[in-house]
Amino acid sequence: MSFAAGVCHTLSRVWARTCRARARWYRLVDRHRSAPEGFLPVRLGSVPHTARGVTHYDSCSAFDDALGQVRAALDDAGVRQLELPGEVGARPVLVADGSRPDKIAGALQTLAQDPAWIAIVDDRWPIRHLSLHDLAKSLGELPRRVHLTPVLAAPTGRVLTTTADAVTLEMWQMVSDTATPRFDGGMHEPGTLVAPPGNAKYDYLTPSAWAELDANGDDVPGRLPHLLSVTEPIDAVYTWVDGKDPEWIRRRDEAIGRGDAAGVHETAIASARFTDRDELRYSLRSLEMYANWINRIHIVTDGQVPDWLDTDHPRINLVDHRDIFSDPAVLPVFNSHAIESQLHHIHGLTNRYLYFNDDVFFGRPVAPELFFGGNGTTKFFPSSLVLEPDAPSERDMPVLAAAKNNRALLEQTFGRTVTHKFAHTPHPQSKPMLLRLEESFPDVFANVAASRFRSPQDVSIASSLHHYYAYAMGRAVPGALRFTYRNLEEVRSPRDFARLFDEPGYDVFCLNDTHDGPGIGDRVSRLLVQFLQSYYPLPSSFENSVHAAPALTTEGTAPR
Repeated sequence: MSFAAGVCHTLSRVWARTCRARARWYRLVDRHRSAPEGFLPVRLGSVPHTARGVTHYDSCSAFDDALGQVRAALDDAGVRQLELPGEVGARPVLVADGSRPDKIAGALQTLAQDPAWIAIVDDRWPIRHLSLHDLAKSLGELPRRVHLTPVLAAPTGRVLTTTADAVTLEMWQMVSDTATPRFDGGMHEPGTLVAPPGNAKYDYLTPSAWAELDANGDDVPGRLPHLLSVTEPIDAVYTWVDGKDPEWIRRRDEAIGRGDAAGVHETAIASARFTDRDELRYSLRSLEMYANWINRIHIVTDGQVPDWLDTDHPRINLVDHRDIFSDPAVLPVFNSHAIESQLHHIHGLTNRYLYFNDDVFFGRPVAPELFFGGNGTTKFFPSSLVLEPDAPSERDMPVLAAAKNNRALLEQTFGRTVTHKFAHTPHPQSKPMLLRLEESFPDVFANVAASRFRSPQDVSIASSLHHYYAYAMGRAVPGALRFTYRNLEEVRSPRDFARLFDEPGYDVFCLNDTHDGPGIGDRVSRLLVQFLQSYYPLPSSFENSVHAAPALTTEGTAPR
């Protein structure tokens, strides 16, 4: 090694030790930094902050609470304000008369008495975030649009607040004379308030328009739901199985012993397909945290009940296979394709709903418009994985064979082909479309419903065929969401899970275990549970108090 190379190597080692020491120092400072009672020291990126400690969190309620506090502070300061609809799928925007910035500064100073509040003047933190004291002092130098929120954290220190929880406050400028031109022609009326660039609803409001919106609230055309907005209730449907249940194991083994599993792929009967690691508990936590607009939650099982589930919760509906199968004589089945083919028979199910596997989780606040259109359409999310041209065979994994069968059915029906599978996300569903499919192909539905284990003859109705068929009928469109998929067979260390903390901003992620393999076992299960406990540390309202989740330990948890 040359002298220069040796120096570089030494300096790099010193720098690495310095970074590790700095990280240890930050952790020590955070641990011992004092905070008022009810608050916690946290970090937003690399910046220390004080968060309000909470034992329950959902993004919808967090925003509503923040909006109420901002509006009250502005009212007390004598600031005229309006709550206006935001972009489609986004939360409302709070508009303030910016002609008295001193009064707005006073309102911000009132909010700043709570040390959890923060101002965000970029789309994400920690870039250019300020305390409200600093914001109030330099109001004239800041953009005319800021985002205000208290930072909320679980007792574990996990920051729960996202930028979607922040209240967007826009300070509109008042026109004082008749010589101010409108961008759309003519001159502004004096007293008109002009929006900053980028308001989703209005460019300006005349005094009479402001007064009408202020007086009449939701009864004016400007506040009617947008044509693109989803206004109907949306349910969620989960399929769940406890593969450790002795009675369920007995029924499965009897079916295998009768030869019902002859000719199926090995993954169709692999124990990993039926393993429960409490994923449903944490998926429901993610739903309550980030999609609490969902109406009712239907959990479809083979007569099983998670011991931690509050079955008396008004939004929970336990559904037995016997209640939805058109021909209960085919039961029991151990095939998700068969179960999926009958989900639209759930009594009381909304016309549009989201179908989940329990290994799918929300990663940040989402709106119904991410999955549905305001005109009754559903959306779908194609995978980057392509289908090979060969016909299905026993060598294919069941999901691939089913996709090929879907393709053949579409080719026979429409004379058109498809090339891709679908991402492992929540699947938007249309009950009328599924009923129409079942009416058009009764034998297909009957055959897959009677398929006890996944077989090469299956079709995947809910997770694939529905999307393509609805698109062909003009009732579905491609959608887009930020998504990632992690195969548990490829997990080797806590770092594999920690990347989900390091790369925030996924709308949805999936942690999937498809079949038994050398990497699957107690260690991977332990890492999975530790990650889910870290990511979703607060119990949802759907959990009873009798069977709480295991206590979260610091050893082995995913780092922030």
